[in-house]
Amino acid sequence: MEKNVNKQLKKVSRQERKLLREQRDSWLTYKTQPARDKLDAAIPEKLKAGLEAAFYKGFKLVFEKGDAVIEKTINREKALLRHEARDEIFMDNPSGKNLRKVHRQAKNAGAANTLIASVEGGALGFFGIGLPDIPIFIGMLMRTLHETGLSYGVDTESEEERIYALLLICGALTKNEERRRFNHQILLFEKRLKNGEPLGMSLEEQIKRTSEVLSRTLLTAKFVQGLPVIGVVGGAVNYAVTRKVASFAQLKYKKRYLLGKSEGKVLE
Repeated sequence: MEKNVNKQLKKVSRQERKLLREQRDSWLTYKTQPARDKLDAAIPEKLKAGLEAAFYKGFKLVFEKGDAVIEKTINREKALLRHEARDEIFMDNPSGKNLRKVHRQAKNAGAANTLIASVEGGALGFFGIGLPDIPIFIGMLMRTLHETGLSYGVDTESEEERIYALLLICGALTKNEERRRFNHQILLFEKRLKNGEPLGMSLEEQIKRTSEVLSRTLLTAKFVQGLPVIGVVGGAVNYAVTRKVASFAQLKYKKRYLLGKSEGKVLE
C-alpha cells in the first residue's frame, strides 16, 4: 500500500512543482500590459487603500458573522461522511482511479462555487456595484476552501485551518518568486501543524496579508466593476480568481491527504 500511495504522492508533487515554475505572460497579457499599467496608475491611492481595507473588513465580517452561515450551507457532517466512504475505498486499493473518487467531491464543489461567484460578480457589476460585493465574494472563496478541505477529511472550523486557507489564497493568486515564498510558508505551516509546534502566524496578520494580495490582484478589475455596464467584467474576474483558488487548494489538500497516508515525508 505504501508504494502505491507514494506513487500518487509523487504525481501530485510533480504538479505542485509545475505550479511553482517561472510563468511567462501570455501574448495577450504582454500586449495589454501598457494599457493596464496606465489604468492602474490612474486609480487614486486613496481608492487603492480603500480597496485593501474593504477586503480586510470583508474577511473580518465573514469570519465573525458569516462563517456559521457558510458551515450550515455546506452540511459539514454529510461532506465528512462522503469523504470517509471514499477514503475507505482508497485505503483498500490506493490506485489513481480511487484517488480520483476522493478528488471528485472537491472538484465538483470548486466548479459549483466558481459558477456562483461568476454569476454574482456579473450581476452586481452590471448595476455598477464594486466594493459592496466584496464580502459576498469573500464568502464564496471561503465556502470553496471549506468544501475542498472537508472533501479530503480536513475539519476547517479551527483558527489554524482558517490561517491555512488564507495562505492558499495568497499562493493561488501570486506567481513566480512571490508564489514560491508563500508555498514555503504553506509547507512550513503544514509541518508545524502536524507536529503540534507553534505556528508563528496569527489570523489577524494573515488576514492583512491576504487582503493586500487580493486587492492587488483585483485592483483594476474592481475599479472597472464600479462603473455601470462596464462592470459586467466582474463575472469573468470572479470566475478566474475563484477557479485559481479552487485548483490550488485542491492540489494542496490532496497532497496533505496523501501525506497522511504515507510516512509523512514531504517530497521536494
